Amino acid sequence: MAKNYDNINDLLHNYSEKHNILEKKNIDYFLEISVIAIIDKNITIMKYVIDYFKNENQIFNSDYMLFYLNIYFLMCSFYYKFTKEKNLEKQYFKLFNFDEIRYSYEDIVSVFLLIYNHSNETKIANRKRIRDEFISLHKTLNYKKFSIDYFDNYFTTK
Repeated sequence: MAKNYDNINDLLHNYSEKHNILEKKNIDYFLEISVIAIIDKNITIMKYVIDYFKNENQIFNSDYMLFYLNIYFLMCSFYYKFTKEKNLEKQYFKLFNFDEIRYSYEDIVSVFLLIYNHSNETKIANRKRIRDEFISLHKTLNYKKFSIDYFDNYFTTK
């Protein structure tokens, strides 16, 4: 995942084959991959995960998987925003529920919700409020990766 690969699809395929358990596709094995795809703005990885789970209804049947599903929904929203598929972007974002996010992931998810909401906001005052909220969170978290520049340009550069 750290760009030390010749073919990302082969790497992901080998990983997913290892984790096909009882002929069920388990979304929990893709949590970190989905989070890294969002952080790195890697639409190749996002697309692979989306394609892998396409038409897999069993991933939606277990309550314990709600956290994993919500990370998946958020990743899908970002992917479809990058690919400019507005209807799918909105569809997946509506499925996303922050209340299902585990405490240990709340900060990172908050970073990306602020980025997402800022990119969709049209009112200047609301955009400023969201940006200020991000700046406050940035200072609290002190993660160098999530700089103000990262926030401002997340959807403008890949």
